Amino acid sequence: MPLAAGPFGLDDYVLAIERFLRKLGCAHTHVIAVCQATAPTLAATALLAREGEAPPLSLTLMGGPLDTRINPTAVDRFAQSHSLDWFRDTVIDTVPPRYAGSGRRVCPGFIQHAAIVASHPHRQLALESRYWSSRLSGDATAIANSLRSLNEYAAILDMAEAYLLDTIRVIFQEQQLARGKWRVGERCVQSQDLASTALCTVEGDRDDIAGAGQTHAADTLCSAIPAQKRCRLTISDCDHYDLFTGTRWHEVIHPAVVRFWASVR
Repeated sequence: MPLAAGPFGLDDYVLAIERFLRKLGCAHTHVIAVCQATAPTLAATALLAREGEAPPLSLTLMGGPLDTRINPTAVDRFAQSHSLDWFRDTVIDTVPPRYAGSGRRVCPGFIQHAAIVASHPHRQLALESRYWSSRLSGDATAIANSLRSLNEYAAILDMAEAYLLDTIRVIFQEQQLARGKWRVGERCVQSQDLASTALCTVEGDRDDIAGAGQTHAADTLCSAIPAQKRCRLTISDCDHYDLFTGTRWHEVIHPAVVRFWASVR
């Protein structure tokens, strides 16, 4: 994105989701958010409800850091133990001249990917092993599928400096959503304003990115949603990435979420 497009912070993300939801029309819309998207999506839907607009029919939150005070992971502790200046000096760089976003300050995708591979080397190894096995077999379909999986795992966007630092401060360091202190512009995010939206939270029992209970915390935050409109799923033998890719997603989680959607009236 060129510098002329302006900055992009966490509040801008919330506002963008609000605009999307208004454009779609919420009366028959099921919304699903994964990982980093869970907090801004919950905030956007709560703000819509606060303003008297129709919120989504349902909201599914998967593997998200909604309350990082609960069972903090190594990721949470790292974010809490380093200053914003440290992140600004260490993981932020400037997009070089020949790209459209030249001059924009970002956390480059290659740094993010290196951190993911370092944290979960077994997943990268499995993807590469599957690719080379398919090459040796000569199966064109298997080669294409394994290459697609490998490329998707490496397809990480550069992250705008303001968005990264806002997320670290608001979500991980100050837990503003969980404490009811997050303000988007002049508006206060109050999750309890959601009352008619059905809520589904999904966690993996081996998730080392979003700790146990951090996503299910939405049940407490969205206290006005009636019990019959809630669904809480904890998936066995499931790490963070299994929540949205691979066998656990295809065979267990996606069917469960579809059943949840079908049950919403």
